Amino acid sequence: MADYKTAHQFSDLIDGLNPTQIKAFKASKEQQMTLVFLIEKSKESPLNALEKEELDYYISLERFICLAKINLRDPSV
Repeated sequence: MADYKTAHQFSDLIDGLNPTQIKAFKASKEQQMTLVFLIEKSKESPLNALEKEELDYYISLERFICLAKINLRDPSV
């Protein structure tokens, strides 16, 4: 089982910021387009090492931001 302690610590750090800004946070159009491109490409063929690393990075960031937004709604998480 994965250890999510670091992710929760990071989300707690973000949670200490302005809640309005956290709720409103979203990736730039360029980042969204890059993510869509990488996801679509991964469905058609294997990604090279740099593309896989970039996709994993975006996925990790998305998880951290989601945890922070969840914590805004339910501080017991």
